[in-house]
Amino acid sequence: MKIKTMVHRIVDGIVAFMGRALGLKYFPTYFNGVWLKLDPRYWNSLYTPYEPYVALALRDHLKSGSVFFDVGAHVGLWSLFGARLVGRKGAVISFEPSEAYALLSSHSHQSARIKPLNVGVGSADGEAKFFNQGPAVTNSFVRDLAMMMVRSQPEATMVERTVRIRSLDSVASELGVEPSVIKMDVEGYEYAVVSGAVGLMERFSPTWIIEVHPYQLKLSGGSEERLMTILGMHGYRVTVIDRNPNGIYTILAQVSAEEKKSQKNDALRTSL
Repeated sequence: MKIKTMVHRIVDGIVAFMGRALGLKYFPTYFNGVWLKLDPRYWNSLYTPYEPYVALALRDHLKSGSVFFDVGAHVGLWSLFGARLVGRKGAVISFEPSEAYALLSSHSHQSARIKPLNVGVGSADGEAKFFNQGPAVTNSFVRDLAMMMVRSQPEATMVERTVRIRSLDSVASELGVEPSVIKMDVEGYEYAVVSGAVGLMERFSPTWIIEVHPYQLKLSGGSEERLMTILGMHGYRVTVIDRNPNGIYTILAQVSAEEKKSQKNDALRTSL
């Protein structure tokens, strides 16, 4: 065992012991340059290195007063991180249909800027079957994907239930908000989410940070080609900011300032 790893384990053990002895509601963790407080049910280390490329993208595009949509928020790490960036005048809307919502809700109590929603996100408002394995990150609307994960994690129990689905267009209209950045990690439901945000793309051109799951995306009725096409139709330029050895990759999709100006001029001419 490396000395650094051993030191981390010793420190984590001390923090866990002291936290429980003192009855702390939240334990500290250093996450991409900021200190966050996590529910003890989820906390496992004083140091949480996770997706630094997402942190960099959020820092580049979330400003004070921004509205951030965290789609597939899980327990809310990125929601907490985003809340620091948008400041007191900003807002974070967090979407999570799985049992991880209990932890997301717990974490959201730390900031009045975070609004957690216990819903899935798709192309339109409605309901859908959801295959849930507790707070796992691999929960899915596609049974075949859920069963695949059950085989790889036999200790996990899969529960089928019906959950509410919302489109991002519908939520933004209801809340009266204009998202600046939408971060998405939805295990193959990427195309459905984007196709339910056409109105947002046409009016506000939010920046997208999307984890693309090619195999899961295909099983969910979409494809990489369809996803890139719908983004391209709305003036987005796509940059790959991370590639995982298992084929999953993360993209940054944004509309240039010049393109946004052109779109606004086109909209103005159409309205005259």
